Amino acid sequence: MAIDIGALVAPLSEEEPSGPDLYADPVRQQIEAAFERSISADSVGGDDIDWGETVKLILAQAEQTRDLWLATYLMRAAAQQQKFETLCDAADWLAALSSERWADVHPQLDEVGFIGRKAPCESLTRIGEFLGPLREVPLIAHERLGSFSGSDFERFVDEGAGADGFGQFRALVEATPVEELQNILVQVDRLVDAIQRTDQIFTENAEGDSATNFEPTYQALDKIRRAVKANLPPEATGEEPDDPVESDGPVESGDGAATAPKGAGFSGGINNRNDVARAIDAICAYYEKYEPGSPVPLVLRRARDWISLDFMAVLEDIAPGSLSEAGSVLKSQRVRENNSYDSGSSSDSDSSSSDGW
Repeated sequence: MAIDIGALVAPLSEEEPSGPDLYADPVRQQIEAAFERSISADSVGGDDIDWGETVKLILAQAEQTRDLWLATYLMRAAAQQQKFETLCDAADWLAALSSERWADVHPQLDEVGFIGRKAPCESLTRIGEFLGPLREVPLIAHERLGSFSGSDFERFVDEGAGADGFGQFRALVEATPVEELQNILVQVDRLVDAIQRTDQIFTENAEGDSATNFEPTYQALDKIRRAVKANLPPEATGEEPDDPVESDGPVESGDGAATAPKGAGFSGGINNRNDVARAIDAICAYYEKYEPGSPVPLVLRRARDWISLDFMAVLEDIAPGSLSEAGSVLKSQRVRENNSYDSGSSSDSDSSSSDGW
Protein backbone atom coordinates (compact mmCIF):
# COMPACT_ATOMS: atom_id res chain seq x y z
CA MET A 1 0.00 0.00 0.00
CA ALA A 2 1.67 3.18 -1.23
CA ILE A 3 1.06 6.41 0.67
CA ASP A 4 0.90 9.76 -1.13
CA ILE A 5 3.00 11.65 1.39
CA GLY A 6 2.86 14.90 -0.54
CA ALA A 7 -0.94 14.91 -0.47
CA LEU A 8 -1.02 14.17 3.27
CA VAL A 9 1.37 17.02 4.06
CA ALA A 10 -0.01 19.72 1.76
CA PRO A 11 -1.90 22.62 3.41
CA LEU A 12 -5.65 22.13 3.66
CA SER A 13 -6.59 25.82 3.54
CA GLU A 14 -5.08 29.27 3.92
CA GLU A 15 -6.90 29.86 7.21
CA GLU A 16 -6.08 26.46 8.71
CA PRO A 17 -3.16 24.87 6.83
CA SER A 18 -3.27 21.81 9.10
CA GLY A 19 -7.05 21.68 9.28
CA PRO A 20 -9.11 21.16 12.42
CA ASP A 21 -7.90 19.39 15.54
CA LEU A 22 -9.71 16.03 15.51
CA TYR A 23 -8.26 14.84 18.81
CA ALA A 24 -11.73 14.45 20.35
CA ASP A 25 -13.39 13.15 17.18
CA PRO A 26 -15.25 9.80 17.59
CA VAL A 27 -13.16 8.27 14.79
CA ARG A 28 -9.96 9.26 16.61
CA GLN A 29 -11.27 7.63 19.77
CA GLN A 30 -11.93 4.47 17.77
CA ILE A 31 -8.35 4.54 16.46
CA GLU A 32 -6.91 5.08 19.92
CA ALA A 33 -9.02 2.27 21.35
CA ALA A 34 -7.28 -0.20 19.02
CA PHE A 35 -3.87 0.74 20.40
CA GLU A 36 -5.05 0.64 23.98
CA ARG A 37 -6.32 -2.90 23.39
CA SER A 38 -3.10 -3.96 21.67
CA ILE A 39 -1.01 -2.85 24.65
CA SER A 40 -3.26 -4.67 27.11
CA ALA A 41 -3.17 -7.79 24.91
CA ASP A 42 0.65 -7.58 24.99
CA SER A 43 1.14 -9.46 21.74
CA VAL A 44 1.84 -8.80 18.09
CA GLY A 45 -1.42 -8.65 16.24
CA GLY A 46 -3.14 -7.07 19.22
CA ASP A 47 -5.57 -9.80 20.23
CA ASP A 48 -8.37 -9.79 17.61
CA ILE A 49 -7.94 -6.19 16.43
CA ASP A 50 -8.68 -5.49 12.77
CA TRP A 51 -5.54 -3.54 11.94
CA GLY A 52 -6.52 -3.19 8.30
CA GLU A 53 -9.64 -1.30 9.35
CA THR A 54 -7.60 0.79 11.79
CA VAL A 55 -5.22 1.80 8.98
CA LYS A 56 -8.19 2.83 6.82
CA LEU A 57 -9.50 5.04 9.63
CA ILE A 58 -6.07 6.63 10.10
CA LEU A 59 -5.67 7.44 6.40
CA ALA A 60 -9.24 8.71 6.11
CA GLN A 61 -8.70 11.13 8.97
CA ALA A 62 -5.30 12.10 7.55
CA GLU A 63 -7.13 13.64 4.59
CA GLN A 64 -8.99 15.97 6.98
CA THR A 65 -6.18 17.12 9.27
CA ARG A 66 -2.40 17.28 9.63
CA ASP A 67 -1.57 15.55 12.90
CA LEU A 68 1.62 13.90 14.16
CA TRP A 69 -0.48 11.44 16.14
CA LEU A 70 -1.85 9.95 12.91
CA ALA A 71 1.63 9.38 11.46
CA THR A 72 2.87 7.63 14.60
CA TYR A 73 -0.35 5.61 14.78
CA LEU A 74 0.23 4.45 11.21
CA MET A 75 3.79 3.40 12.05
CA ARG A 76 2.55 1.37 15.00
CA ALA A 77 -0.35 -0.13 13.05
CA ALA A 78 2.00 -1.14 10.22
CA ALA A 79 4.26 -2.88 12.75
CA GLN A 80 1.23 -4.74 14.12
CA GLN A 81 0.19 -5.61 10.54
CA GLN A 82 3.78 -6.78 9.98
CA LYS A 83 4.13 -4.61 6.87
CA PHE A 84 7.61 -3.13 6.85
CA GLU A 85 7.22 -1.05 3.69
CA THR A 86 4.10 0.67 5.02
CA LEU A 87 6.01 1.30 8.24
CA CYS A 88 8.77 3.06 6.29
CA ASP A 89 6.20 5.13 4.37
CA ALA A 90 4.61 6.19 7.66
CA ALA A 91 8.01 7.17 9.07
CA ASP A 92 8.67 9.33 6.00
CA TRP A 93 5.25 10.91 6.49
CA LEU A 94 6.07 11.73 10.12
CA ALA A 95 9.37 13.33 9.07
CA ALA A 96 7.64 15.37 6.35
CA LEU A 97 4.92 16.60 8.70
CA SER A 98 7.55 17.58 11.27
CA SER A 99 9.71 19.52 8.82
CA GLU A 100 7.12 21.05 6.47
CA ARG A 101 4.26 21.75 8.86
CA TRP A 102 6.10 22.51 12.12
CA ALA A 103 4.46 25.91 12.51
CA ASP A 104 0.88 24.63 12.43
CA VAL A 105 0.76 20.82 12.66
CA HIS A 106 -1.28 19.21 15.45
CA PRO A 107 -0.72 18.96 18.40
CA GLN A 108 -0.19 22.71 18.15
CA LEU A 109 2.48 24.43 20.20
CA ASP A 110 0.30 27.28 21.43
CA GLU A 111 -2.12 24.76 22.93
CA VAL A 112 0.07 21.99 24.38
CA GLY A 113 3.62 23.38 24.23
CA PHE A 114 6.70 21.47 23.10
CA ILE A 115 6.15 18.64 25.59
CA GLY A 116 2.69 18.01 24.14
CA ARG A 117 4.03 18.29 20.60
CA LYS A 118 6.61 15.54 21.17
CA ALA A 119 4.14 13.18 22.92
CA PRO A 120 3.28 11.22 19.73
CA CYS A 121 6.97 10.43 19.18
CA GLU A 122 7.46 9.07 22.69
CA SER A 123 5.46 5.95 21.81
CA LEU A 124 8.06 5.07 19.15
CA THR A 125 10.70 4.51 21.84
CA ARG A 126 8.72 2.05 23.98
CA ILE A 127 8.84 -1.73 23.74
CA GLY A 128 5.16 -2.42 24.30
CA GLU A 129 3.92 0.25 21.93
CA PHE A 130 6.33 0.00 19.01
CA LEU A 131 9.75 -1.64 19.45
CA GLY A 132 8.36 -5.04 20.43
CA PRO A 133 6.05 -5.34 17.39
CA LEU A 134 8.79 -3.85 15.17
CA ARG A 135 11.20 -6.68 16.03
CA GLU A 136 8.54 -9.25 15.10
CA VAL A 137 7.88 -7.94 11.58
CA PRO A 138 8.82 -10.77 9.14
CA LEU A 139 11.81 -9.90 6.97
CA ILE A 140 11.91 -13.10 4.90
CA ALA A 141 9.19 -15.69 4.37
CA HIS A 142 8.59 -18.98 2.57
CA GLU A 143 5.44 -21.07 2.30
CA ARG A 144 7.18 -24.23 3.52
CA LEU A 145 10.11 -22.94 5.58
CA GLY A 146 8.13 -20.28 7.43
CA SER A 147 8.85 -16.61 8.14
CA PHE A 148 11.62 -15.00 10.16
CA SER A 149 11.61 -11.59 11.81
CA GLY A 150 14.29 -9.22 13.03
CA SER A 151 14.21 -10.87 16.45
CA ASP A 152 14.75 -14.26 14.75
CA PHE A 153 17.79 -12.94 12.88
CA GLU A 154 19.18 -11.63 16.17
CA ARG A 155 18.54 -14.92 17.96
CA PHE A 156 20.26 -17.03 15.32
CA VAL A 157 23.27 -14.71 15.28
CA ASP A 158 23.52 -14.88 19.08
CA GLU A 159 22.84 -18.60 19.52
CA GLY A 160 24.23 -20.03 16.30
CA ALA A 161 23.51 -23.46 14.86
CA GLY A 162 22.19 -24.78 18.18
CA ALA A 163 19.20 -22.43 18.14
CA ASP A 164 15.76 -23.89 17.62
CA GLY A 165 14.73 -23.59 13.97
CA PHE A 166 18.22 -22.71 12.75
CA GLY A 167 18.18 -25.32 9.97
CA GLN A 168 15.02 -23.94 8.35
CA PHE A 169 16.30 -20.41 8.79
CA ARG A 170 19.61 -21.16 7.06
CA ALA A 171 17.79 -23.01 4.29
CA LEU A 172 15.59 -19.98 3.65
CA VAL A 173 18.53 -17.56 3.79
CA GLU A 174 20.39 -19.70 1.25
CA ALA A 175 17.29 -19.81 -0.97
CA THR A 176 16.71 -16.06 -0.75
CA PRO A 177 18.36 -13.98 -3.49
CA VAL A 178 21.11 -11.76 -2.14
CA GLU A 179 19.28 -8.77 -3.62
CA GLU A 180 16.32 -9.38 -1.32
CA LEU A 181 18.54 -9.49 1.75
CA GLN A 182 20.28 -6.34 0.57
CA ASN A 183 16.88 -4.67 0.21
CA ILE A 184 16.17 -5.40 3.88
CA LEU A 185 19.23 -3.35 4.80
CA VAL A 186 18.03 -0.58 2.47
CA GLN A 187 14.61 -0.53 4.13
CA VAL A 188 16.10 -0.50 7.63
CA ASP A 189 18.38 2.37 6.61
CA ARG A 190 15.39 4.20 5.17
CA LEU A 191 13.50 3.82 8.44
CA VAL A 192 16.48 5.03 10.46
CA ASP A 193 16.92 8.02 8.15
CA ALA A 194 13.26 9.04 8.50
CA ILE A 195 13.40 8.83 12.30
CA GLN A 196 16.66 10.79 12.34
CA ARG A 197 15.04 13.56 10.28
CA THR A 198 12.17 13.75 12.74
CA ASP A 199 14.63 13.66 15.63
CA GLN A 200 16.62 16.52 14.13
CA ILE A 201 13.55 18.75 13.67
CA PHE A 202 12.44 18.23 17.26
CA THR A 203 15.95 18.79 18.61
CA GLU A 204 16.34 22.02 16.65
CA ASN A 205 13.02 23.33 17.97
CA ALA A 206 13.29 22.16 21.59
CA GLU A 207 14.26 25.64 22.85
CA GLY A 208 15.48 24.50 26.24
CA ASP A 209 13.20 21.47 26.54
CA SER A 210 14.31 17.88 26.00
CA ALA A 211 13.43 16.32 22.66
CA THR A 212 12.36 12.69 22.42
CA ASN A 213 15.23 10.30 23.16
CA PHE A 214 15.13 7.96 20.17
CA GLU A 215 18.20 6.00 21.33
CA PRO A 216 16.16 2.83 22.18
CA THR A 217 14.71 2.94 18.66
CA TYR A 218 18.11 3.40 17.03
CA GLN A 219 19.54 0.54 19.08
CA ALA A 220 16.71 -1.81 18.12
CA LEU A 221 17.11 -1.03 14.42
CA ASP A 222 20.91 -1.32 14.63
CA LYS A 223 20.62 -4.80 16.14
CA ILE A 224 18.27 -5.88 13.36
CA ARG A 225 20.54 -4.45 10.69
CA ARG A 226 23.67 -6.07 12.10
CA ALA A 227 21.91 -9.42 12.38
CA VAL A 228 20.75 -9.30 8.75
CA LYS A 229 24.16 -8.12 7.58
CA ALA A 230 25.81 -11.07 9.35
CA ASN A 231 23.97 -13.35 6.93
CA LEU A 232 25.26 -11.58 3.84
CA PRO A 233 28.66 -12.13 2.23
CA PRO A 234 30.92 -9.10 2.84
CA GLU A 235 30.93 -8.19 -0.86
CA ALA A 236 27.13 -7.89 -0.84
CA THR A 237 26.96 -5.22 1.87
CA GLY A 238 28.48 -2.44 -0.19
CA GLU A 239 31.77 -2.60 1.72
CA GLU A 240 34.57 -3.48 -0.67
CA PRO A 241 37.26 -5.85 0.62
CA ASP A 242 40.73 -4.38 1.11
CA ASP A 243 42.33 -6.98 -1.19
CA PRO A 244 40.81 -8.83 -4.16
CA VAL A 245 39.50 -12.33 -3.58
CA GLU A 246 41.65 -14.87 -5.41
CA SER A 247 39.49 -17.93 -4.82
CA ASP A 248 35.81 -18.77 -5.05
CA GLY A 249 35.69 -20.93 -1.94
CA PRO A 250 37.39 -22.01 1.27
CA VAL A 251 40.76 -23.72 1.21
CA GLU A 252 41.46 -26.89 3.17
CA SER A 253 44.28 -26.50 5.70
CA GLY A 254 46.58 -29.29 6.79
CA ASP A 255 44.25 -30.42 9.57
CA GLY A 256 41.22 -30.51 7.30
CA ALA A 257 39.70 -27.25 8.56
CA ALA A 258 38.45 -24.67 6.09
CA THR A 259 40.43 -21.47 5.71
CA ALA A 260 39.34 -18.24 4.06
CA PRO A 261 40.31 -17.65 0.43
CA LYS A 262 43.59 -15.79 0.03
CA GLY A 263 43.00 -12.05 0.02
CA ALA A 264 39.51 -12.30 1.53
CA GLY A 265 38.30 -10.67 4.71
CA PHE A 266 39.75 -7.93 6.93
CA SER A 267 43.25 -6.64 6.35
CA GLY A 268 45.19 -3.51 7.22
CA GLY A 269 46.10 -1.88 10.49
CA ILE A 270 43.89 -1.68 13.55
CA ASN A 271 44.13 1.85 14.89
CA ASN A 272 40.91 2.39 16.84
CA ARG A 273 37.87 0.65 18.30
CA ASN A 274 35.95 0.86 15.03
CA ASP A 275 38.73 -1.11 13.33
CA VAL A 276 38.49 -3.72 16.09
CA ALA A 277 34.73 -4.04 15.55
CA ARG A 278 35.17 -4.40 11.77
CA ALA A 279 37.84 -7.05 12.26
CA ILE A 280 35.55 -9.06 14.53
CA ASP A 281 32.70 -8.70 12.01
CA ALA A 282 34.99 -9.98 9.25
CA ILE A 283 35.95 -13.04 11.29
CA CYS A 284 32.32 -13.77 12.11
CA ALA A 285 31.40 -13.39 8.43
CA TYR A 286 33.94 -16.08 7.56
CA TYR A 287 32.47 -18.52 10.08
CA GLU A 288 28.90 -17.76 8.98
CA LYS A 289 29.82 -18.58 5.38
CA TYR A 290 32.28 -21.46 5.71
CA GLU A 291 31.78 -22.97 9.18
CA PRO A 292 28.20 -22.08 10.23
CA GLY A 293 28.23 -24.64 13.05
CA SER A 294 31.23 -23.12 14.82
CA PRO A 295 30.72 -21.56 18.28
CA VAL A 296 33.46 -18.98 17.65
CA PRO A 297 31.12 -16.19 16.40
CA LEU A 298 29.05 -16.54 19.56
CA VAL A 299 32.10 -15.73 21.69
CA LEU A 300 33.40 -12.99 19.40
CA ARG A 301 30.09 -11.15 19.23
CA ARG A 302 29.95 -11.17 23.01
CA ALA A 303 33.44 -9.68 23.06
CA ARG A 304 32.39 -7.10 20.44
CA ASP A 305 29.82 -5.73 22.85
CA TRP A 306 32.61 -5.21 25.40
CA ILE A 307 34.77 -2.98 23.18
CA SER A 308 33.68 0.26 24.83
CA LEU A 309 33.38 -1.15 28.38
CA ASP A 310 35.86 -1.06 31.24
CA PHE A 311 36.83 -4.10 33.33
CA MET A 312 34.13 -3.65 35.97
CA ALA A 313 31.41 -3.17 33.34
CA VAL A 314 32.49 -6.37 31.59
CA LEU A 315 32.47 -8.20 34.92
CA GLU A 316 28.95 -6.94 35.56
CA ASP A 317 27.88 -8.22 32.12
CA ILE A 318 29.43 -11.66 32.65
CA ALA A 319 28.26 -12.22 36.22
CA PRO A 320 26.03 -9.42 37.56
CA GLY A 321 26.07 -10.76 41.11
CA SER A 322 29.86 -10.77 41.30
CA LEU A 323 30.40 -7.03 40.90
CA SER A 324 29.90 -6.14 44.57
CA GLU A 325 32.06 -9.11 45.61
CA ALA A 326 34.85 -8.00 43.27
CA GLY A 327 34.61 -4.49 44.67
CA SER A 328 35.00 -5.85 48.19
CA VAL A 329 38.04 -7.90 47.17
CA LEU A 330 39.71 -4.92 45.52
CA LYS A 331 38.90 -2.71 48.49
CA SER A 332 40.37 -5.30 50.89
CA GLN A 333 43.50 -5.48 48.76
CA ARG A 334 43.92 -1.71 48.93
CA VAL A 335 43.51 -1.80 52.70
CA ARG A 336 46.20 -4.49 52.99
CA GLU A 337 48.53 -2.51 50.77
CA ASN A 338 47.97 0.64 52.81
CA ASN A 339 48.59 -1.23 56.06
CA SER A 340 51.75 -2.72 54.63
CA TYR A 341 52.90 0.72 53.54
CA ASP A 342 52.17 2.20 56.97
CA SER A 343 54.08 -0.64 58.66
CA GLY A 344 57.03 -0.16 56.35
CA SER A 345 57.03 3.57 57.01
CA SER A 346 57.17 2.97 60.76
CA SER A 347 60.13 0.58 60.37
CA ASP A 348 61.96 3.10 58.23
CA SER A 349 61.32 5.77 60.83
CA ASP A 350 62.72 3.57 63.61
CA SER A 351 65.75 2.70 61.52
CA SER A 352 66.41 6.35 60.74
CA SER A 353 66.27 7.25 64.42
CA SER A 354 68.78 4.54 65.36
CA ASP A 355 71.20 5.89 62.74
CA GLY A 356 71.10 9.34 64.31
CA TRP A 357 68.96 11.04 61.59
